[in-house]
Amino acid sequence: MFKQILIFWLSMIPALAFADEGHLVRYVALGDSYTIGTGAALDESWPAVCAAHLRQKGVPIELVGNLGRNGWTSENLIDDELPQLKELKPRFCLYLDRCQ
Repeated sequence: MFKQILIFWLSMIPALAFADEGHLVRYVALGDSYTIGTGAALDESWPAVCAAHLRQKGVPIELVGNLGRNGWTSENLIDDELPQLKELKPRFCLYLDRCQ
């Protein structure tokens, strides 16, 4: 679990640096069931909780999309999630994985 948390926060560094410049960070989460938060309400998923926590800390961030889907593979992500980024116009994307 520590490895997952460390990788997650290290991956947030570019978004936090961008926010320091006063820009809204438009955040899109990519992934599978871990990303979408299978069994949890949408606002309880990792991306939603992270965005809410960062907003509480004064970071101007908006989760504009959580594209994770149950059982999806990297191929699904490439074929079905990545094309959606053009419309969502994120400034930051994060692919969540179980880091096994």
